Amino acid sequence: MTPREQKAYNDALKETQSLNRTIASQMDNLIGKSDKRNKLLSNELNIAKDIVNNIESQEDVENAINKLTAQRSKINNTNLGVNNKLKNTTDAILTSNIQILKNYLNQKKMLEQVSSVAEEVGYGIKQSLDNIRTNIENIPIIGDALSKGIEPFRNKIDNVIDKSVGKFIGGFSDASRTAGGGLKNSFQAGMKGGITELKNFSKVANRYLGGVSLAAIGIGLALVGVFSLALKSFNELDE
Repeated sequence: MTPREQKAYNDALKETQSLNRTIASQMDNLIGKSDKRNKLLSNELNIAKDIVNNIESQEDVENAINKLTAQRSKINNTNLGVNNKLKNTTDAILTSNIQILKNYLNQKKMLEQVSSVAEEVGYGIKQSLDNIRTNIENIPIIGDALSKGIEPFRNKIDNVIDKSVGKFIGGFSDASRTAGGGLKNSFQAGMKGGITELKNFSKVANRYLGGVSLAAIGIGLALVGVFSLALKSFNELDE
């Protein structure tokens, strides 16, 4: 896992933890509304609150989903006596919390795939440039001199490509994490955020690398082409 991916995961987890605290406060409110003659509901909600408040890693998220799902089923199949009227509200709170945690895992998996493809696109572009350099080296008599002459320029291009990939992944992560409306919307928002970061970077790159900044635009177009193929799958997933 690269440092930028780790940061994206940490940011997503922090946001999930923040939402969990909101859910926990809703559980407290429901405990306050429950009839104290039957403490079964309040006991179950306190257990759920402990699960929600102790999420520190992806493994914790996966365990919490399983535990909350089992607890939700248990509560729905239990007669809560005088607090039975609060069962629907309890179910809604637990269902919401489970979905928040699942969204985190979905976002994480999506970012892993997007990061992987972005890195592969950048690597592919650099490989193509290596092939061009090899062809130049094979030119009789002057090939070696030409190859050495473009080496500094080639290094600058590599630098731009690497930074372009990082900017795209960072922009995608930030935009998709804060988008609402399901995985497809998160993906589309992420693409816009990633391309926006690429465009902003290409302007900066142009000032200190000259025409080499075209590499940033090139990788942006390549990424758009690759990821546009995934939109149909996200539509199907949403359905």
